[in-house]
Amino acid sequence: MFKSFDEPNLDNAIGLLRDQSQWPEGFQWDYSRSCRCAMGLFRAKWGKPEEQPTVEATSDLIGIPYRLGVRAFNAAGIDYASVTPEHVAKILEDAE
Repeated sequence: MFKSFDEPNLDNAIGLLRDQSQWPEGFQWDYSRSCRCAMGLFRAKWGKPEEQPTVEATSDLIGIPYRLGVRAFNAAGIDYASVTPEHVAKILEDAE
């Protein structure tokens, strides 16, 4: 079943992380770079991709509390190379 990812919200953010076919053309995941992690993905899809993504702006964009954004977008103590889109989707999903 087709799911539209036209509007930025938490459900669509989780779905977008899990459906790479809906990612903007040329987007490549790299959690160590804010423009290539979930924040960059969401900004490229729904925001202003030319601006440097921040936790606050990205949290506002998808309608989540800032503290959840910090948990999802700043994986302190974790090797950034090992963080996948699914990891971030799970953090967001578990907070619902």
